[in-house]
Amino acid sequence: MLQLKLHTLDDVKQGMQQVSIQGAETEMLESYRLTSARDSAAYAFDNGELLYVYEFEAPTEAHEGMKKIEEQTALVDLVYSPVIYNANNVILIYMQKYGETTGKQPAVEKLASSLGWQVSTS
Repeated sequence: MLQLKLHTLDDVKQGMQQVSIQGAETEMLESYRLTSARDSAAYAFDNGELLYVYEFEAPTEAHEGMKKIEEQTALVDLVYSPVIYNANNVILIYMQKYGETTGKQPAVEKLASSLGWQVSTS
């Protein structure tokens, strides 16, 4: 029987260190807050980009969390272009400013890949 690896916020923090992603903990935008997450964290980078991390009890709850984020942000006028990564019970949302390119997205993708995440387009 195939058993999925459930990740913790500490797993993500360790992965961030391994791929040299450094950000200061910050407040999450209201429209991206999820009360259904077991744990969550937000990080701000020097260039104004953000990384949101959510840990859920189970993969099904993470899937429901992704739906909730889509509902909550459907009418929000953002200056960010979010990229969503999902693996089992964890969601990562990388918030890149529209029209800007940076060196952070490749590092976030490396983090996501190292932990078994797949990018979700929305």
